[in-house]
Amino acid sequence: MPISVRPFEQVDAEAIARLFNAHKDSPNPVEGGITGDQLALEIRERGVESFLVAVDGEQVIGTFGVFRSNGRRSVAEHEGFADMFFVAPGYRRSVASGLLFTEAVEGLFRSGRRVLRLTVNPANSTAFRLYRRVGCMSLGYGSPGEDGNVQLYNYIPLIMRAVVGDLSDADREQLGELRSFGSISERLDDHLASDAFLHDGRLALQYHLALGGMKLNALVDAHAAVVVEATLIGPDGSVRRLELDNPPAIPEPDVPAMVARCGDLTLTVDPVDGTVDVGHPDHYGPLVSVTWPGRPGFRAAGWRESDSRAFRMERISSGVRITELETSISCTARVEDDALIQDFVAEPNSELRMFESVGLRTGWFDAVPVRGPSLTCAPVGAGLAVRDCTEVVAASVELDPSFPATWYGEQGEKVVETTGRRTSMIHSTLLDRRFTTDESGAARIVTVVHPPARSRPGALTFGGLVADPVVSTKESLRIRESAAGVADWRINGRRLVRTPFPRIRGFACNPYWRAGVWATHEPERHRREHGMGWGLSRQTWSTTQTGSLISDDRRNLFTINDSLVVGRHEFSVTSVETDGEDVLWLTPMTGPGTRVVFPGLRGPWSTPSSGVWQRWTPSTLIELDQGIWLSIAPAPGHEELVPEILVRSTPSGLLVGCTSRAGLEEDPMVWRVRATGAPLTRMTRVGTAA
Repeated sequence: MPISVRPFEQVDAEAIARLFNAHKDSPNPVEGGITGDQLALEIRERGVESFLVAVDGEQVIGTFGVFRSNGRRSVAEHEGFADMFFVAPGYRRSVASGLLFTEAVEGLFRSGRRVLRLTVNPANSTAFRLYRRVGCMSLGYGSPGEDGNVQLYNYIPLIMRAVVGDLSDADREQLGELRSFGSISERLDDHLASDAFLHDGRLALQYHLALGGMKLNALVDAHAAVVVEATLIGPDGSVRRLELDNPPAIPEPDVPAMVARCGDLTLTVDPVDGTVDVGHPDHYGPLVSVTWPGRPGFRAAGWRESDSRAFRMERISSGVRITELETSISCTARVEDDALIQDFVAEPNSELRMFESVGLRTGWFDAVPVRGPSLTCAPVGAGLAVRDCTEVVAASVELDPSFPATWYGEQGEKVVETTGRRTSMIHSTLLDRRFTTDESGAARIVTVVHPPARSRPGALTFGGLVADPVVSTKESLRIRESAAGVADWRINGRRLVRTPFPRIRGFACNPYWRAGVWATHEPERHRREHGMGWGLSRQTWSTTQTGSLISDDRRNLFTINDSLVVGRHEFSVTSVETDGEDVLWLTPMTGPGTRVVFPGLRGPWSTPSSGVWQRWTPSTLIELDQGIWLSIAPAPGHEELVPEILVRSTPSGLLVGCTSRAGLEEDPMVWRVRATGAPLTRMTRVGTAA
């Protein structure tokens, strides 16, 4: 039977859940899979514009959704967010992808939306090229954030709506071609650089579209979401400037954040989307972040990014009073007595939803799920003690409201504690919180925030952990400009790091992996909209007279210090940047059944190097192939740089990011990387989340 596309029906949920669970390259993976009920709830709570299924007879073979929110991001009224675009492997060369995308864009046009937004893993070259073919563009440097994706924007619905009034009947009949795969007359490159440029001081995009035998060129103001100018070029080369029917331009807010203080705690309110952060000078980044609530649920601000909203804000004692003008929901947020207190006022018996993030990276937590065993002193980290449900929030772990969820710092001190009805854990430091106002329209949410112990790198160590020395007769460590780092590192002929040199390949979410050890500059590790990246670097590097690598823009320096001991090296990383992070990246040569060891409150603990998870740590031991271990830790004396190590287990292998703040010291950050034998101390084993 021919493949067809139709709207989602409730009876499709189980088949779609099975489709997603059966394939590792599903765009919305959740460890252990999801149920049909969870999928149906997820679609409903995202504020669905359209959710399409492709079928071959009765068999569901693909999906495409356009939503108002996906939890991470909530988009503006004029936008739709594309997600859950998936076609079964056996049908990827069929018409299914084209039918799904074309129907989705037509639906977006009919609904009055102007812009289609989406995210894609740039290392998934097939999906990335597909989106580029249909006119999806980048507004900035395409570096994947912690979630592994880059954002793309498609303004073709906006262009269609702006020019349709000045087209002839014959030209208007051709307008449907703009919704198809063949509409881009000048192919977009398969790169990650920005497509935007400045036009009269505004960020702009240029579209070249095919319209029958003619060409339609359009200049778009990306932030205002209006077409600046459009011309129609006939087959004979004649040019006609089109009259435009633009919607009102989207204003760009330029309002400073509101800040209040109580002792050492600082409360900051984002004036654009109402997110509340609580910080402390002894912690790098927010301790707690709470998004603005929404009713219905999809109007809750996304935990990564939200559409801008109109607020009235005023300072009060130890806090800020915030009122959303459109909905009249108000919140009095204040910090006092080591707590964030939020008093909400809305319509009586209103159901509200918001997301709360805990900013501890190297800590521990206690939580009691409604179903399943209690979690006691469990390690903070995505995919470890509790599964990561960021792709399908409806699959989150519901918490028992009778017991508080508590987070502890690196040294075991209590830092954050919260409780509440209808709270679910999306991952170990992210909560989906729902609450109902009372008969008077009031509700109170309290999060206890204790000042953390001042971070002391190395304070939590491996204690008496002892390892056999490596008996080595030969070491080879090659650094190459073309690899932008270490092209090969071996001891006794055995590789310590995985490397594709001399080729360039994709590794996890990095499409430009070319070395086993390299350095990059990244945004702040706690930056809400980005998080820690994936080591993507396309810079060219040169060798200095001292043997260091320096980027050709002279802004980044990577040095391997001389070592008198085989297998023990110090890597230095520095940049001239005044913010963000300097990161030393490694791809250790792990194998089947190998482990990663972390320091813990009760001694070292280990977890398999396989699976999909991540954990921040002050130091780590990584088991390599054939009995060699890699010890990674910061050299002492760089406490102000807040050195932390991010260990990520990915389908491509282990990725380690040794992270330090940029621009605070003249001396470079130094990391000690040493090859050792097996640890002699017994360790607690911790499995990854099921």
